[in-house]
Amino acid sequence: MSASSLAISTRLAALAGIAALLTAARAIAQDVPPPDTTKWKCESCPFAKGHEASYDVGGSYVSDDSGRFGNATGYDEAGGYADVSGTGRYASDDYRMNWELEDLGLDSRSAELEGGKPGTYKYQIAYAELPYRRYDTTQTVFQQAEDDLLVLPPGWVPAGTTGGFSALNASLVDHDIESDRQSLGVGGEYRGSKHLLLQADFRRDEREGWGVAGAPFYTNSALLAAPIDEYTDTANLMATYGREKWSTSLAWTGSFYQDQNLKLQWDNPYSGGGQGARAQAPDNKAQTVTLAGAYYFSPRTTLSMTAALGELRQEDVLLPYTINPAVPVTALPRERLDGKIETKHVDVAFTSRPMSFLRVKGAYRYDDRDNRTPVELWTRTITDLFDSGEAEENRPYSFTRSKVELSAAARFDFWDWLKAFEFEGGYDLIESDRTLQEDSSETEESGWGRVRWRPSQETELWLRAGVSRRDPDAFNPGIAAANDQNPLMRKFNHAYRYRQFSQLNARIGFPGKPFTIGAEIFYASDDYTLSSLGLRKLDDRRFAADFTWAVNDATSVYLQGGYEDQELQNFNSETSGSADWNSQHQDTFRTLDAGLRFGKPDGKFDGNISFRYAKGTGEIGVDSSFSGSGPYPDLDTELKGGEFDVGYQLNSKLELRFKVRYEDYASSDWALQGVEPATIPTVLTLGADPDDYDVVLATLSFRYSFGGPAPKAEEEAAEEEPKAAP
Repeated sequence: MSASSLAISTRLAALAGIAALLTAARAIAQDVPPPDTTKWKCESCPFAKGHEASYDVGGSYVSDDSGRFGNATGYDEAGGYADVSGTGRYASDDYRMNWELEDLGLDSRSAELEGGKPGTYKYQIAYAELPYRRYDTTQTVFQQAEDDLLVLPPGWVPAGTTGGFSALNASLVDHDIESDRQSLGVGGEYRGSKHLLLQADFRRDEREGWGVAGAPFYTNSALLAAPIDEYTDTANLMATYGREKWSTSLAWTGSFYQDQNLKLQWDNPYSGGGQGARAQAPDNKAQTVTLAGAYYFSPRTTLSMTAALGELRQEDVLLPYTINPAVPVTALPRERLDGKIETKHVDVAFTSRPMSFLRVKGAYRYDDRDNRTPVELWTRTITDLFDSGEAEENRPYSFTRSKVELSAAARFDFWDWLKAFEFEGGYDLIESDRTLQEDSSETEESGWGRVRWRPSQETELWLRAGVSRRDPDAFNPGIAAANDQNPLMRKFNHAYRYRQFSQLNARIGFPGKPFTIGAEIFYASDDYTLSSLGLRKLDDRRFAADFTWAVNDATSVYLQGGYEDQELQNFNSETSGSADWNSQHQDTFRTLDAGLRFGKPDGKFDGNISFRYAKGTGEIGVDSSFSGSGPYPDLDTELKGGEFDVGYQLNSKLELRFKVRYEDYASSDWALQGVEPATIPTVLTLGADPDDYDVVLATLSFRYSFGGPAPKAEEEAAEEEPKAAP
């Protein structure tokens, strides 16, 4: 018998043996009765039917007023607060509904409801408020006579400088700089078929309050508490269609902004009288249509693409050059700007795993911003006092940018020691072209690599490093001169830059030991060696570490800290020539957090104790041939605080919680410290002080749970209930 015949016979014998085994197994299976599934229970069913909810009802007390402490939280005034929060759900065979309520008694309240029939439709409604508290020590002499008009009080005595404002102290009134945002959104989706999904949503964001605006009068000026009254509507529509091998979607997005006040007008507090005016943020809108798709060649290879066309418009009415009747009226070249920008975006991405040990990615992105705003000749009325006498064109700025990203990752198993390593590397290329800019085009190349070592499930270490170089292709001094710019100046985001960076991350665990250690080290350096004026050097150094220890099944401890140091150096000129002064900036940040958590999952008590510390320091030094040298005062912030939170389970439905939070915050800022409304002779300020507070927040609340699965005893009784005989 030949070798080939022997091989064929062997395979036929093996197949026959397998067939015999399958036949025997089938015969045995036919003799075995099927299992009794009547008492089987689903131990991990994703949805339980019925209603289930828990609600927190309680009260809080804040020891002191503090705008910063209440920023985004609503706890900005001393006193008591009532609060309600909760979550819940309802489920039946073909319907689901979930809701969440948070801080209903505070200015940071929110509520969300979503529901629907799984696989058919879904809806959601959301409402939220967010308080912004900037300054709570500010004062102003201006009064709001109309929505867009601020006037001086009766009896005001104007003067050439703030020192001559004899009625200032009697006219000052407290006026916090703060605002509140309200958001209301609705949305839903409908699955028209197995392959088609339709989605839509709408949201309105409204903001009202007070901000800070500058009001100049030639060499004098004032800071105003300016009214804010604006809203933004955002809408989205999307249709998605998908099959086994491909999917595609078509979407429209629109954003529409409106400021309720076209302008802000105010009385001149200085000698000379009259009024000034400035435009508020103009109404505008943006719309985008996006087509996206993906094709799945195999589970290991995917190609995706996105293409989008957009348009931005600004058609608000323009204000006159001035409202000062002493300045001759000059007609505007057009009533509205008719600003228009068209955008194009293309994004193609490819991911594949051609071999078991190799993964590759590639992407190409293209962006085009075409500013089609009409170009006109405009004059200027400087600080509402005199005509500049010069006509200048507006300069609509456009650009195109393309980016290529390539990367590959490999994990080899040629030798056992290599199995714990993964190697990854990448290359990026960005090419940009601009109009009406000193640097009309540039190229940026980046390369990076990463090595990951994971010798065990608990331990992982990876190192990433790379370099990039941005190289402008040309510099046009004519455009710099047209923009009244020193031709030696280079903008940091356009200038030649050489960047190098490295990062080391480590996570170390010990088999059988209840603690882990983590650390991160990062360093980056940017060099602008071809910039005579502008940013020359930027260094960023960071270090962070953390430690966690599960002492036992009821207690754990954690400790984490970090340090960051940023240094930069600027060069500039007071004579519009070569560098004759420079500044050095160094910002350092330190953080430390520690905590203790306790309480068994099935116990009555649980809680945690935490402490936190953060400190930031900003140092500024100046060397000048004209103005002298010396450092500015340091900018400092320091935060110290802690929290104690404990809960007690009174019964299966009711829980009692008590929490105390302490925060001590102090800052020093030479731009604000000691600067009262009349401290600067030519600037009437709001007298804002650096943030400094010491606050205790205490909260007592009850959590009550409704509904939920039936008690275990009742379930077992139902299971053991005798069945009626057939």
